[in-house]
Amino acid sequence: MFDESVAVLHEHLELIDNRILAYEPRRMIAIQIARPPESFPFKEAWKKPWTVVTLTDMGSNQTHVRIASIGFGTDKESISITARGDAASGFSSQETGLEAE
Repeated sequence: MFDESVAVLHEHLELIDNRILAYEPRRMIAIQIARPPESFPFKEAWKKPWTVVTLTDMGSNQTHVRIASIGFGTDKESISITARGDAASGFSSQETGLEAE
């Protein structure tokens, strides 16, 4: 795994550990949260959903990136996380400059 200094840095930055569920080189990766940081506000809602990132070559050095989060429940926490628009990455489209599809 990590050496101790990387583990300390990891905790300080409050990163999300993801588990890779599927991978197709240059085309797709499917991930699921394995371990959220302590400060992650959604204590239960992170446990079931997964995220699929699909890459499509658009030519002219451009890539279309589609991020789809799947598997959220109908509980209050799941509704809250999806309503924020940041289920896939922890960032809203306004913060990243990306447009939602």
